[in-house]
Amino acid sequence: YFLWLIWTLAAAGMIFTVKYEGEYKLHIENTFYLALGWSIMVFVDEVHKRLEPAGFNLLAGGGILYSLGVPWFVKDGHTFGFPDHVTWHLFVLAAASCHFVCIFKYIV
Repeated sequence: YFLWLIWTLAAAGMIFTVKYEGEYKLHIENTFYLALGWSIMVFVDEVHKRLEPAGFNLLAGGGILYSLGVPWFVKDGHTFGFPDHVTWHLFVLAAASCHFVCIFKYIV
């Protein structure tokens, strides 16, 4: 049932993105993204049991890095003369790298 819930939320998010043009669109979309990303917490105990500690740390670290990058994505200005969107992409790159290594080294 959880997979159906995730796909339903993803579909709702897509419909929302296409149909809603209100003032809080970006904030609501980011809430959808974060909620879907952190939905694994429902099964955190099971994942922790089945994954080696280093793999679990990579998985969790990637999620944390994605989340830490969100403020730069939302701000989308410049911090210390550096474009915030680039900073956000650096967080995404680091997070995706953590997840890639976790999957490649501990799951495959």
